[in-house]
Amino acid sequence: MTVDFEHVRGQPGARSRLEALLGADRVPHALLLEGPEGVGKMRAAQTLAQILLCANRPRPTAACGGCGACHKLAAGTHADFSVITTDARTVKIEDIRAAERALRLRPVEGPRRVLVFEDVHRVTLGGQNALLKTLEEPPRDTHLVLTTSRVRWLLPTVVSRCQRVAFGPLSEAELAAVLQSDDGLDAGVAQLVAALAHGSLGRARAWDVETLVARRDRVAELDAALEPTTGAGLTAALRGAQELAADRAELTESLDLWLVWLRDQLVTALAVEQTVASADRLAELEAGAQRGPREILHRARAVLEARRQLDLPYNLNAQLVAEQLCLALAGHGRMVPVPA
Repeated sequence: MTVDFEHVRGQPGARSRLEALLGADRVPHALLLEGPEGVGKMRAAQTLAQILLCANRPRPTAACGGCGACHKLAAGTHADFSVITTDARTVKIEDIRAAERALRLRPVEGPRRVLVFEDVHRVTLGGQNALLKTLEEPPRDTHLVLTTSRVRWLLPTVVSRCQRVAFGPLSEAELAAVLQSDDGLDAGVAQLVAALAHGSLGRARAWDVETLVARRDRVAELDAALEPTTGAGLTAALRGAQELAADRAELTESLDLWLVWLRDQLVTALAVEQTVASADRLAELEAGAQRGPREILHRARAVLEARRQLDLPYNLNAQLVAEQLCLALAGHGRMVPVPA
């Protein structure tokens, strides 16, 4: 089966750039694929490596998928291909030096070696300086493909030694289409997941969909219950906060869902021609839209402030953040901003 960049979804600019380099046989010794997390950078890097190492390319921009080199790449046993990746927060200088020693060796199975370095922004400053030597004096017949979602964390000298290829977030429509065609999600669920993923296919695929929908449903119920005009009591607000804050990570996700839910209410209230993420709950959205745009935006600002506070380095108590939010939404006070 032919392997090409068609598998990298929603990145026409990046794909065209890589195909142009391959077509002109001008792939540089160092490429930096930069963009948000989960948008296809690693898949593009691995595809590029396979095309470069394929022994029987059907065309300059594709690998055959059937030769010995392609089979070894698929199995992860190709001697001239390696990936540096880590779950650790940083990559140390010793790791870089070991990779450099491997790169200095001559290719074993083909005409070139390819090293893919995932999340190169994790490399310490000492490691980046060590990597700089290889970038300045690259071994012959060697390609380094670096990926990053934090280009500002890299030394300017490292960035300047690479040709940069930009990847962008996918649109909600693109994400929803991929999730329907490739992952088999129904249209409504795909739209909800796409709205939360902020353009990242990797993030979208990391969620358990049933859990996500159940959490959205709970957020919708809580939003309706914490309505000042219905006289929602202190007890109901505090009970809702306790449920939300049982797990900090789940609270963060619930607030993201809440923002999408309020955005859908605003779209409904304004009657604009935009797709809502929760099309399966139109009756509840229309009920919430009766609050009017001003009140919906007021509630959205409160949820957004709570979400921001959870990301602050102070490690604020999640229970207190949730209590302040639920009380504010029920009309018993307001979200007090916390300085960054």
